[in-house]
This record gives sequence, structure tokens and C-alpha cells, in this order.
Amino acid sequence: MWRPRVITNWLMRSRGGILRNGVDLSGAEDHSASVDPFGMCEADLQEVAKSVEESVKGYEASPVLERAAEYFLSLRRERFRPVTVLLLAHAVTDGDEHRMTIHRKFAEVVEMLHIASVLHNEIVDDADMKKDNQRLGTGLSNGLSLLAGDFLLARSVTLLAELRNCRVVELMANVIEAIVHGDVLHRESPNAAETFDDYIKKSFLKTAALLANAGTSVMTLENRSEADVANGFAYGKHLGMAYRLASDVRNMERVLSERLRRESVRNLLAMSATGPVLHTAEGDNRFKDALSRGFSGTGDDPLGALESIRTSGGIERTAAQAMLHAESAIDAARQLTSNSPVRSALINMVDVAVKDGS
Repeated sequence: MWRPRVITNWLMRSRGGILRNGVDLSGAEDHSASVDPFGMCEADLQEVAKSVEESVKGYEASPVLERAAEYFLSLRRERFRPVTVLLLAHAVTDGDEHRMTIHRKFAEVVEMLHIASVLHNEIVDDADMKKDNQRLGTGLSNGLSLLAGDFLLARSVTLLAELRNCRVVELMANVIEAIVHGDVLHRESPNAAETFDDYIKKSFLKTAALLANAGTSVMTLENRSEADVANGFAYGKHLGMAYRLASDVRNMERVLSERLRRESVRNLLAMSATGPVLHTAEGDNRFKDALSRGFSGTGDDPLGALESIRTSGGIERTAAQAMLHAESAIDAARQLTSNSPVRSALINMVDVAVKDGS
């Protein structure tokens, strides 16, 4: 059986970055790179967007809610989660419009949970370090942003109840717990005390658990076999992890390409250790010690630390792990459906995660 191959030159640096070419899908006889996963779900997405918009009208917190809905559903990368849900649904419903109505509602649940988590994170994180145009709650008090997130969380629970499937309610409740658990670990773990395995666990909780349990839920709503349930989980999990790790690579490449001041670099490195940073720390005790101090000790050199990250191989190792998750997601997609266009769309979504995740 054909397996996706990691491209032979993806470690070659260029202006586009080491993940610029995405996943090599040559050799897949039943795959078409021209199938646009977003285009396949455009009509479904319009229904989801309309429903989200209707959900936020008429409430006191509507400015931030409307901004959130507009911001997320207007950006290709932020439509990533509902499109993933809708593609999985198309894979197992054979175009049944009644069944797709149910899955569109579930896609709305997934998107609302994601938006709520972002609103909450903007408050818990030092959100003023983000550019204003990247914040959903710009110009609003933390209290109002928090209430907006709470509203979306409550609304998602209401929609879940309307699906009348206790197992799916349980799965998505587990997602809420996982996201909070991941955030707690993120704030409790000093950078130097964290291993790459710790980071992978945290990344699953904060990022991939939503897609993994969403994949399981789609299969559960359709009463699919245990094998399909497992593949739905695997597709969501590995897609989410590929997205997270590819984002780490892309963000670090961007940092390395910019002319940042010493203090800005110190803040970036001290805020959160990602894959490339932790891989660098594994092989460099001096770097690891400086990381534990937030690069604020005597003799600590944040700019020199960036050079260590550049030359350590940490970026390449993180990229390699992103590609392994991408391969696993593609394997799961191939097991889920024999529908060639839908299968191609699921596979192409993995390519989107690797190349465009941010």
C-alpha cells in the first residue's frame, strides 16, 4: 500500500522555510491535489457561519462575540477546525443532507469551544504582548471578554444537548477538561523543567484533543464501527499535532528572520518553550540553564540563544516530527473512506496544516 513520503528536500532552507513544500503526495493513485477541502465545505461553512452569527445577536456582549465570529470564520486558517469536522462527516454520511444538518451543528459546537478558549487565553496570558489586530478582545475589558467566552461555552453545551447523544456530550466535556488541564500545565511548568515529551502532552491537551475527540464524535454520531471511531480519533489527533508542531517551526523561522531587540527576544523565549527551543535545551546545558532563568541572568545572551536554536537542529527535528504526524493523519484518512474526492480533501487538509498552520 502506498504511504505518503516525506519530501526529500524539505530540510533544505529557503525563503519559504523548511516546511514550504508540505507533504509529498506523489505516488497516490487515488489522490488529487486539486481538491480544495475548504471549497468542498463552502456551502456547509456558510450555514455554520450563519448559525454562529445568529447565536451571538441580541446579547450585551455582542461586540466581542460578533468580532470573534467574524474574525474566525473569515480567515482560512481559522476555518480549519469546522472544515475538518465537516470533511469527516462527508466521509461517512454519503451526502445525506439530514445527517449533514446534524454535523453542521456539531461543527458549530467545535468552533464555539475553540473561540471560547482563545478569549479565555487572551486574559490568562499576557495578552497585551499581542498585536492589537490579533486580539479578539481589543478595546474591551477582561471581564467582558471573559463573559463572552463563558457565553460561547454555555451556548456550545446547549447545542451539544440538542444532538441528543450522551457519548458525544461526554467526549466534548473531556475536551473542555483537556484544554483547561493543558493551560494549567503550561503555567505551572518552568521552561527548563519541561521535556519535549511534556510539551507533546501539553500540546495534545491544548490543541489536538479538540480535533481528536471531534473526529471520534463524528463517527459516534453515525454509529460507525470501532475501526472507524479509532481512525476518526487518529485523524484528528495527528492533524492537530502536525498543525501545532508546524506552527512551532514557522513561528521560530519568523523570529530568526526578524531583527528583534535583545529584550524582545528575551520575552519571547521566556514566555513559552516550544519544540525547537526544547530540542535545543536537550543538547545544550548552558542554554537550558539560561532558559530556566528566563535569559535574565548575568551573562545570559538572548540573541546568542537564537543562534543556538538556529544551529542546534531543533527546528529540523520539530519539523520531522510534524511530518510524522502528518503521515499518520493521512493513513487514517485513507482508512476512513473510499470516496476519492472526500479522501483527497482530507489528505489535502493535512497538507494545509503543515504548510499554513499558524
